[in-house]
Amino acid sequence: SNTVKLMANLWNEGKSVSDIFKILQFSKTTIRNNLRKATKLGWCNYNAIERKHRTHERCINKKEVI
Repeated sequence: SNTVKLMANLWNEGKSVSDIFKILQFSKTTIRNNLRKATKLGWCNYNAIERKHRTHERCINKKEVI
């Protein structure tokens, strides 16, 4: 679907699940499920470890801005 492809593209650009949520306003559960589908289709490489890494980096970057 176009939505799954769009979420995969955003993920490939380095966006986190939270970033994608803010952009598209889909639930985070839906985003994670669609990223898993996109990974099976070869559109992105979503996994829980990478998700945690991106979330951690975002938190560190916010602290540096403050």
